[in-house]
Amino acid sequence: MTGTENATRAQSAWRRGRRALAALGWPLWAAIVVAVLGAVAFVGSGGLRPASASPTELAAGEEARTSSYAVTVLEAETTDAVEDRFEADQGEVLVVVTLRLENLSDRPIDIGGSVDRVEARLVNAPAPLLAPADVEPTDFARVWRTDGSAGGIVLQPDVPTLAQIAWPVPEGSFADGILRLDVYEPDITTGKVIFSSDHITWQRGDLATRIAVPLESP
Repeated sequence: MTGTENATRAQSAWRRGRRALAALGWPLWAAIVVAVLGAVAFVGSGGLRPASASPTELAAGEEARTSSYAVTVLEAETTDAVEDRFEADQGEVLVVVTLRLENLSDRPIDIGGSVDRVEARLVNAPAPLLAPADVEPTDFARVWRTDGSAGGIVLQPDVPTLAQIAWPVPEGSFADGILRLDVYEPDITTGKVIFSSDHITWQRGDLATRIAVPLESP
């Protein structure tokens, strides 16, 4: 088949296509155009992204409950040092949160570590369940009981405990004088450790609650 014959066939197909499209009529064409533009606007506005629910917002003294633990922030302050416990480095400030925690699971958990093959990851983890919002701590948090006792804090099931958590953060992190503490729902996973198939880990799930607390200064 010659190049001339190919060109002739292409032109014929183009004319047939134009006649077929013209036969649809302008009303149908207008509907198609509107539908296409609507689809483009839907995708452009994020219509294909998964919906994300906003977290519940609470204030000091209000309890945030997840499926496995509950937390109530009582007060928060910024300081350069907590006597005999923690001191901020140059360019840092400590944000110290006093809170009531309750373990709603059926096994003991450690606020800042693991106990009895349960790693709760409330703090001091790559993705902790409790974290200041919009602020990146410069180092690990410190945790202690408000009664002055030493050692880690193990939360027994259904026993509320008063504790303090201190995060070192860059100076000027709270320009509006408000601490916002993010509380995440835990995703419970098991069998993640080779030597212990019944090891339980609380992984960070959805952001459940954001607690806003005015910061006090010493």
